[in-house]
Amino acid sequence: MPDLTLTKNTDANRYEAWDGDALAGFVEYQLTDQRIVFTHTEVDPSYEGKGVGSQVARFALDDVRADGTHDVLPLCPFIKGWIGRHREYVDLVHGAPETTAKGGRIPAEPKGPDGVPRVDSPDAASDPHRPSESDGTDGVRRVDVIVIGGGPTGENVAQYAHDGGLSVLLIEGELLGGECSYYACMPSKALLRPLDVRATSEHLPGLRPAELDVAALLARRDAWVSDYDDTSQLDWATGAGLDVMRGHARLIGEKTVSVSF
Repeated sequence: MPDLTLTKNTDANRYEAWDGDALAGFVEYQLTDQRIVFTHTEVDPSYEGKGVGSQVARFALDDVRADGTHDVLPLCPFIKGWIGRHREYVDLVHGAPETTAKGGRIPAEPKGPDGVPRVDSPDAASDPHRPSESDGTDGVRRVDVIVIGGGPTGENVAQYAHDGGLSVLLIEGELLGGECSYYACMPSKALLRPLDVRATSEHLPGLRPAELDVAALLARRDAWVSDYDDTSQLDWATGAGLDVMRGHARLIGEKTVSVSF
């Protein structure tokens, strides 16, 4: 692991990791009145696999903790996953409960009389006699809010509803984190950055044009998307107090959702 100089660049809204005069990696953020929103993490290709991202993530979160005036909203998939693997930082996350689910396990879901897992969402916010989020005698689970789709938007909707005191169920049939984390933004950046460096090397005197290794390029993409494993995303969600159900949801009636696996 390289010996890096870690700094907070408030002008650029970044936590940066420097190896001498070389910028090895950084975490970008935005500030609101009480929240620091981590939006993007990037590591120079020559430093990949050397723990640069982990060092700058720990530095950034330690700084937030030492400052004590902001909580963390980890929109960046890397920061979100890193917090999921380092649970001692879960308490910094906006809306995180005092106790978190152990091991990121998802409780078994109840089934209706027809054997199909179901959840029901009544007008809970306005009904003082609404059912609790525990299962009813009819085997139907009742919650205040059902969010279908665990991409960045769905995750944030679920988190804000949970923070507002509502019971929430987040349903995702594929990988938690959505298209950005696995098929769009993240893998695209992983593929395009080496190509950009290669193109630059073709126009700089004194450098031989870089060779393209297709197999290594695709391996880099797979590493950036955690080999299509969403465990870290699930760890973040459960650590933030979100209840996640795996399955494909569809509306089958008024305020009623059926989930198939």
